[in-house]
Amino acid sequence: MYAAPQVQHDPVDTSLVTFVPQWPQKGSDESTGFAHFGQVFDGASGESRDGGMRPPELTAALGNGASAATPPAEGEGDGAGEPTEYAGTTRAADAEIGFPQSMQKRDIGSFSRPQKAQTTRGVTLGGMRPWSANIRGAKQGRQQKRRYLSVCANHYLLGMPLLRDLRAGLALPLAAAIACGGSSATPSPAPTPAPGRPTTAPPLPAVPEVDGSLAVRVQYPSPNQQITSRDSNFIFGSIGSGRASLTINGYPARVYPNGAFMGWLPNPPAASPRYELVAARGSDTARSTLPIRLASATPARLPAPDSSLRKPENLSTSRADTIAALNARLDSLRTRIARTEPIGVVQIGQPSAVADTDRTIIGKPIPGGTYKWFFTPGTMAALMERSGSSVRVRLDDDLDVWLDSADVRDMPGAVVPRRIMSNMRVRGSSMGVDVIIPIGQRAPYFVEEGDRSITLTLYGVRGNTDIINYATADSMVRSIEWKQVGTERAAVTVNLRAAPFGYLVLWENNALVLKLRGRPAIDVNRPLAGLTIAVDPGHPPIGSTGPTGLYEANAVLPVSVRLKRMLEERGARVVMTRTNDSAVALGDRPIIARKANVHAFVSIHLNAYPDGVNPFVAPGTGTYFFRTHSEPLAREVQRGMVSQMGLIDLGVNYDNLAVVRGTWYPAVLCEGAFVILPDQEAALRTPEFQERYAKGVADGLESYFRSLGTQ
Repeated sequence: MYAAPQVQHDPVDTSLVTFVPQWPQKGSDESTGFAHFGQVFDGASGESRDGGMRPPELTAALGNGASAATPPAEGEGDGAGEPTEYAGTTRAADAEIGFPQSMQKRDIGSFSRPQKAQTTRGVTLGGMRPWSANIRGAKQGRQQKRRYLSVCANHYLLGMPLLRDLRAGLALPLAAAIACGGSSATPSPAPTPAPGRPTTAPPLPAVPEVDGSLAVRVQYPSPNQQITSRDSNFIFGSIGSGRASLTINGYPARVYPNGAFMGWLPNPPAASPRYELVAARGSDTARSTLPIRLASATPARLPAPDSSLRKPENLSTSRADTIAALNARLDSLRTRIARTEPIGVVQIGQPSAVADTDRTIIGKPIPGGTYKWFFTPGTMAALMERSGSSVRVRLDDDLDVWLDSADVRDMPGAVVPRRIMSNMRVRGSSMGVDVIIPIGQRAPYFVEEGDRSITLTLYGVRGNTDIINYATADSMVRSIEWKQVGTERAAVTVNLRAAPFGYLVLWENNALVLKLRGRPAIDVNRPLAGLTIAVDPGHPPIGSTGPTGLYEANAVLPVSVRLKRMLEERGARVVMTRTNDSAVALGDRPIIARKANVHAFVSIHLNAYPDGVNPFVAPGTGTYFFRTHSEPLAREVQRGMVSQMGLIDLGVNYDNLAVVRGTWYPAVLCEGAFVILPDQEAALRTPEFQERYAKGVADGLESYFRSLGTQ
C-alpha cells in the first residue's frame, strides 16, 4: 500500500487555490464533468471565480448564506505547523501518460514512463466513499511544502461520487458531517511513513525575495511552440517581482517571492491560440502576448488505393494480361499481408576485430519502439520486411524484431548460417569467470537475470552439448543447464552462488562468451574504500531549464562535484564523465564507465514534465534503473535522497534509459528535484541543497555496498 508522504503544511491561501479534477489534469480523453481548471466555488456567494454558479445540490446542503470553517492556522492541528489530518488516504489509479521526465532525458528509442500513482487526501462523509481532489495551493514561508486541502476550506469542488450521494437525499446529513470543528468530528490517525522516509522532512531553503522592475519572461513554452496536450497545460517563467500578481488568459498564476511563476490552465481556444499575461503591482502593470500552436486533431486518413492492385477484370486487357495481373496481385498480397517468407538476408552491424567492444545493435518489438534486444555486430538474419526507416528481421521461427535500416547491410546471395551449440566450459578471469558457448557463427541472443542465475536465450541455434567443463577454483558458478525451447531456440541457464553483480556478452573465436563479474571485496566499516564509482552529470546536450533560466546541465554539475568529494572522503575513486560545460554524447557515458571497470554508475539529473501533466501533483524525487541487478542500488539511493532532500517520494522506477543500460556494473539515474518548479529551482541554486542532493546519493551508495559486504 502506498503511504502518503509525511510533509509539512502551510495554511492554505484559498484566493489562489485551483481545484484540479483527477482526469482532466492529465489532459486525457477520460475527462469528467468536474469544475474546470481555475474554477473555485465560493461557498458564500454561490459564484465561481470564473463566473459559474454554485451547484444547486451544494446550495441545498449548506443554504444560501452557509460558509464552511476556515483551515487550521499554523500551530493548530496534529502538530506545530500541521493541519488536522482527515480520514481516507486514497490512491488514484495509474494513468497511461508520460511521467515527469521529458523526452530530452533519453534517446529516440526510449519510451514514456507510466504515471506514478498519485496520493490524494480525502474525507469520509458518513457511509459514502471518500472524495478527493488534486490541488494547487499557495506556498508561503517554506516553499517546498505539499498542500492537501480538506473540505473545511471556503471553496468547494463537487466530485461525481459526492453529487450522486447528494442527489440520493443525503444533502443535509452530509452538510452536517463536513462542518469543521463539530463535536462529532474525530480525526483519524496520521498515515504511517513509508520505510526509510524521515518522520520530519527538512524544508527547502527559502525562496529569496526579489522586487525588481516588472518584466514578463516566459521560459516555457517558446513562442509559436506546438503544445501537445489535449485540453490543459502548464506555462512558467518570471515577472521580475515576487510582490506582483499575474494572470494568464484571466486565470491567476502562482507567483513566488523571487518573481518566478508557474501556471496550470486550459489551453487557449483554437481560434485564438495565445497566452495573454498581465503582471500587476499596484498601479504598475506589464503585459505580454505569447502565440502558440495547438496540436490539431485531424482524423486518420486511409492510404490512397494502389492502382496496381485494382481488380484485373476492371482493366481492358487480354486474357494473358489478366492472368498475369492476378498472379502479380497474389504475389503482392503475399508480401503485404502474410510476409512469412524472407525477402533476403542482412548482416546486423559491422563485425569488430576487437572482442572487447561496446558496440551493440538494438532490436525493437515495433518500428520506433522501445529497446529490447541487443545484438553482437556481424550477426546474420533473414530479412522479412522494409517499412520506412525500419526493417523487420527473423530471429527464429517464432520471433521477428525491428531494426533501424542504418544498422543492417544487405547480403545478396547469402544464407542464414546454421548454428549448433557444442560443449561449453567455464574459465577463470581477472574479475570473475567466463562461460564459453561455441556456436560457430554469431547468433541473436537475449539475457534474463534471475535472483541467482542468468539465462542466455540463443535464437536460430540448436543445442548439442554433451560436456560442460567447470573451472576448479570457480566460486561463482554453481551449475549450467541448457534446453531446447523451440525448433531453432536454445536456452542456457547459469546458476550462481550469489545474485549477479555484472556481466558482458562478447564474441570470441567462434564462441559466444558470457563474462560474469565477481563482487568486490567490501569492508563493512568503510564500504566504499577501494571501489571505483562513475558520477555522470546529466547533459549537455539538451536538458531542461527552470523558470528563472537555471539550465539543468549547469545545475547538476556542482551537485556532481560535491558528490565526487564525498565519495573520495569515504575512500572511493571517482570517474567523472564530464567536469565542465562541454557536451558528452549520451552513448559515450556508459562506455567511459565500462572501460574504467567502475563498481557503480550514478547519473545526476533534474526532472521536468511533458505537456499535459499538472506540475503541482507530484513534484518530488525519483530513481530509475534498467537492469535487474541495478534495482537494489536504486532503492538505497532513493532512500538516501528522500531522507536528505525531503521532497515527495516518487519511488523507484524501471525505465529504458540509455545511460543505465550498461550490464558490467549496477547503474541508476537520479531525478532529485524538478527544475521547472520555482521553489525547487531556487533551492538548487543554493550550496545547502546541492550538498543535500549529493549526500543523499553518497549515503545510498554506501548503504548498498555495505549490504553487499554482509551477504
